[in-house]
Amino acid sequence: GDPHLQMFPGDSGAVPLTFSNTGNQIGSWNLGGVYLDEPTWDPSQLIRWTDENGDDVETIFTSIGQEVDLIAHVTVPGDAIPGVYDLRIDVNGKAPNNFPADRLLKIQVLNKLELEIIPEFSEATIPADNVSRIV
Repeated sequence: GDPHLQMFPGDSGAVPLTFSNTGNQIGSWNLGGVYLDEPTWDPSQLIRWTDENGDDVETIFTSIGQEVDLIAHVTVPGDAIPGVYDLRIDVNGKAPNNFPADRLLKIQVLNKLELEIIPEFSEATIPADNVSRIV
């Protein structure tokens, strides 16, 4: 399918997600994630979570049936090679709750091209009105 985010190397993007406690107990949950294709990419540097107020969040606490709106802020390293990467977003229950949840996001890294046009000459002599002029 289509990627959830398209970014250039070194850029960041945001994916809004809603977490819903569909279980039968209150719970606390640790938030995380990992790029499955690139195990050397450090998730602690590349994935950050915030709530709807923009406050950083690492753990959420929920009642039965409660929904929490979260935003996963993801970054692609500056040396990333263009292509599509699988990012698994993880929500792991803390004891006594041991139910994990995850969502796979497709992150497309685009080509970043820089082009400079350099003229072969900076001036030319051209005939105009039977006279040569320097342009």
